[in-house]
Amino acid sequence: MAQACAFDRRQVLMLSAACVAAGGWLTGCSPQAPTFRSTDITGAAFAHGFKLTDHTGQVRTMADFRGQVVIVFFGFTQCPDVCPTSMITLAEVKRLIGDQGEKLQVLFC
Repeated sequence: MAQACAFDRRQVLMLSAACVAAGGWLTGCSPQAPTFRSTDITGAAFAHGFKLTDHTGQVRTMADFRGQVVIVFFGFTQCPDVCPTSMITLAEVKRLIGDQGEKLQVLFC
């Protein structure tokens, strides 16, 4: 049985701040940039049975990433524009977080 993956409020806020920082960097900090909106999903009752097979053939669940903030990105096999750009953006988010970036796990599916 897969266990729920819990994030504390500090981790969610830290990731939110990094996303805002990355968004400002990508948009050139223009005054018309959209505002960041988020929803705290701590304790939500979904993704408990979420399973995927990784690149080594091992089945992974959210329990494998306990203690980390997980971003699941669903890409395409032929995605020359959006997927690489999104992965670069997420790598920059990890960099901007600094030492806490080690707690961010990006899953490209």
